[in-house]
Amino acid sequence: MNIFSIIIVAFFSLFLINKPSVRNNEFTVYSDIKGTEDSVTAESILHSTEYKKLCGILLNGWEISVKGNCVTIRSKEKMWFFNCINMPAFLDSTELDKYVKNGGFYLNYNIVFRFVPRWKPWELKRYSYINDSIQSKISNLPVKYKINNFTHKYGSYIGSTEEEERRVQAYEKEKLRLETIIEKYIIPDFNSGQYSIFISHDNGFNPCVYPDTGEPALLFDRIKDLFK
Repeated sequence: MNIFSIIIVAFFSLFLINKPSVRNNEFTVYSDIKGTEDSVTAESILHSTEYKKLCGILLNGWEISVKGNCVTIRSKEKMWFFNCINMPAFLDSTELDKYVKNGGFYLNYNIVFRFVPRWKPWELKRYSYINDSIQSKISNLPVKYKINNFTHKYGSYIGSTEEEERRVQAYEKEKLRLETIIEKYIIPDFNSGQYSIFISHDNGFNPCVYPDTGEPALLFDRIKDLFK
């Protein structure tokens, strides 16, 4: 799945394996992937082509900074983040404003790029193979537990009997186990000349933004084009 196509529309209240950073009134898109980042310094990043490219895509009202092996693009103004999946249908502008501000978060938006030394081709191939294998197992779990015809709502299956609910619980237990494993085999979002760069991944925390200025989505489109 393409992370850029879902970054603005995913479920705000999903706190999955890779949780967001929401502290000091800031929202951060980042990855907890551990790598050999110790050899990547702020000074080396500041002199890199990748940093210059990131500086070149900044929008008005956004700023960039470097700390350690991470580059942060940050909105100067705060935005509202909210759950748009469970949102009632057909809200007018006044109702939408009230819904967002009653249940949302008013935060700065951060996009954090974690730089690590460029992965070798065999590393990418190995991790991609393992990642794809586990994703395939997760995709086949509903059939394995014979729940693929059950009602499916908000990412969960719903059984109609105790026996069906036990199958759902067994499915969810194995799914969580596999998702925990796959976190160890996340591949970089980009590979540039010197670095492999992690931003976020599909199990990340991807909110809806209000008002929808389109700026975060535009930034991610520019980022995607930047490291093609």
